[in-house]
Amino acid sequence: MNFFEHQDQARRNTKRLVFYFFAATGLIVLAVMAIVAIVMVPAAAKETGATGFDAVAQSAGPILISGLAALGLIGMGSLSKTASLRGGGGVVARQLGGSRVEPDDMDPSRRRLMNIVEEMSIASGMPVPEVYVLENESAINAFAAGFNPGDAAIAVTRGSMERLTRDELQGVIAHEYSHIFNGDMKLNMRLIGILHGILLIGLTGRLLFRGMAHVRLGNRREKDSGGIVIAIFVAGLAMIILGSIGVFFGRLIKAAVSRQREFLADASGVQFTRNPLGLAGALKKIGGFEEGSRLEAARTEEVSHMLFGPGSKSFAGMFATHPPLEERILKLDPAFKSEEYERIAQEEAVRLQSADVSAQVAGFAAADSIPIQRDTVVESIGNPSEAHFEYARGVLKDIPVSIREALLYPRNTVLLVMAMILGSDPKNRSRQMQLLEHHLGRNALAPINMLAEAVHELGPAYRLPILDLAIPVLRRLPAHEIVDALEFVQELASVDGEIDFFEFVLARMLQTHLFDAVQSPSIAQRHRYSIEQFKSQVQTVLAATARVGHPEEEVHQAYVAGFQTLGVSSPGAVPALNMLQLDKALVELDALKPKDKQRLLEAMVASISHDQQVTVEESEILRAVCDTLHIPLPPLEAQASPLNS
Repeated sequence: MNFFEHQDQARRNTKRLVFYFFAATGLIVLAVMAIVAIVMVPAAAKETGATGFDAVAQSAGPILISGLAALGLIGMGSLSKTASLRGGGGVVARQLGGSRVEPDDMDPSRRRLMNIVEEMSIASGMPVPEVYVLENESAINAFAAGFNPGDAAIAVTRGSMERLTRDELQGVIAHEYSHIFNGDMKLNMRLIGILHGILLIGLTGRLLFRGMAHVRLGNRREKDSGGIVIAIFVAGLAMIILGSIGVFFGRLIKAAVSRQREFLADASGVQFTRNPLGLAGALKKIGGFEEGSRLEAARTEEVSHMLFGPGSKSFAGMFATHPPLEERILKLDPAFKSEEYERIAQEEAVRLQSADVSAQVAGFAAADSIPIQRDTVVESIGNPSEAHFEYARGVLKDIPVSIREALLYPRNTVLLVMAMILGSDPKNRSRQMQLLEHHLGRNALAPINMLAEAVHELGPAYRLPILDLAIPVLRRLPAHEIVDALEFVQELASVDGEIDFFEFVLARMLQTHLFDAVQSPSIAQRHRYSIEQFKSQVQTVLAATARVGHPEEEVHQAYVAGFQTLGVSSPGAVPALNMLQLDKALVELDALKPKDKQRLLEAMVASISHDQQVTVEESEILRAVCDTLHIPLPPLEAQASPLNS
């Protein structure tokens, strides 16, 4: 399956999860009502002499109240937990004791981890997520959390950093990236919120039971106040019993959703690194070390379904959230024998060096235009090749110290973003500098000019990788400063009354990823549409891809090529390019079904590659479109190869 098929499957899994949740909720509510009825109906019959349906009718009030109370408890528990996670994956990492890896971190093992994540992000065509280390965990484990790439976080244990080689750690990180690309990360976050309500019922039952017992002890001389008190008392007792049922359903739902996804993530991770022995080595060490993958954090059970390896004592069979360890290893290394565990255990005393010597990588040679194979673009989505990783390593090596230092702190990174917008026209640049002085002060002008010169010397092909490194740093700004920065970017870009393609790309990508980080996630699934329902928006996007990078006489042919790939006839003349309309169209097209997003991507690639070449400017506009549609597009520069005729 490709990226879009994985996304479609994730949507179906989400629907299945919602079905499981409502089924489990319904069964628990019915069980609560049944237990209350078993107690209340005989009591009513004894007190009033009623029999049969009359006795049931007299107890209907307490029975209904107990059912509604259970339903409300589950619903409120799930909603409140989901709301508490709205800060994204970093919330989960911090709840498990994670500490964030900062850009200026001097710990060699943490720097190695950040370097791997940066390589993976640039190679995959997505901003760098937040990175956390679970410093108090000596076992080997990791997870990815978040609702979308804009608020994603990757966390690894201290044991993973100290015990795994670079290849093994890269395999683990690639496994976690596959969860992001395949839609598992969002599903796992929803699973935490949904299951919390089911699991909460047992705890609330204990509180109700203790509270009502205390009331009875304090009122021994008073006559029992009646059926409502009995109903609440019995409901509390029922919730204690049903708490175990909630745990049963919770583990069953986790296992049903996550177990096969782990096999898929292993396979996808190997596709990323092209090194099955790296990931296999990490799994072998889990089996060979005494701690394995078990975590000490109190909330481990809550996140057990999203971990790289089982976080606690594994449940077998249908309750297991992960496939058997040996089965995972054998799929990666068919020659594996279980006797290797003993050898690994004996080698535990000899810890690997925490910092590997990075391979020497040649710098990236940027080109004015990029020959690409049209058919390989879709296959590369969520599946970067070794060429993409080589490209990422080369780019990271070439970025100068001045830019790296600016990326250490959020407000310096804001200056870097402003420097990337500065135009080459002297008159326009003068107006931009005046605006910068007015907003940021005279002292900001010198560093902005220095950074602008550094970016210019690197060349246009480095602009998006720098932006990928800048976005996670900008996320650390307070929400109001993020909004202010986005507004100022728009103002600075439009100082000459026009928005050029790169200014649009930069503003669009910042809007997508920074708004993803500050907006609350939607609990409900949005309705998804087909491409036929967005005809005018598709025309606007294909007009943009046709006009950028093509001379005027070829624009119409490039436009038609896009519609031919969609399998529909061209609507006629190419619309005039309007950046505001393009921005609005992209936001609306994010509601497309995954397979329709694939169709649109194929049409855009056909349009921009109509002349058999893709310019850096064309690759940037394609990346901005893909980011808005939440499609991780690997850099086209790494795919440079002769086009098929």
